[in-house]
Amino acid sequence: MSRSRIIHAAMEGIVDEAVAQRLIMEAGGSPRTVYGKNGKSSLRRQIQGFNNAARQWPLIEKGSE
Repeated sequence: MSRSRIIHAAMEGIVDEAVAQRLIMEAGGSPRTVYGKNGKSSLRRQIQGFNNAARQWPLIEKGSE
């Protein structure tokens, strides 16, 4: 049995979280922790940390410009 890849996410809100989890599962991954969910400004303040973390483990980031 093959193992699915664990993927974390950083999102603006709960709707984004649901979409990200579904996309990860549809791609054969295993969704894990979803960070953020406190709006765009919160996500923007933490984006450098998320970018650094993405060097170590798979991460989906969603933020509008």
